[in-house]
Amino acid sequence: MPTVLFSQGSGIYNYSKIKSSAGSSDRDRAGNAAGWVHRPKLTELITLDQYKFVFGWILLILAG
Repeated sequence: MPTVLFSQGSGIYNYSKIKSSAGSSDRDRAGNAAGWVHRPKLTELITLDQYKFVFGWILLILAG
């Protein structure tokens, strides 16, 4: 638990130091825009049950 708290705390601290996305590159912004446009279509490709099944297997593999 302390390891998780330290990791999350340092991540929150570092994120809070970022003021805006002004430092992002044009490539990053283009990728974000593409994801924003295509994300609804990508979520229609699989059902919630399929997502839960794959996510469960990924968690088991990572736990192993």
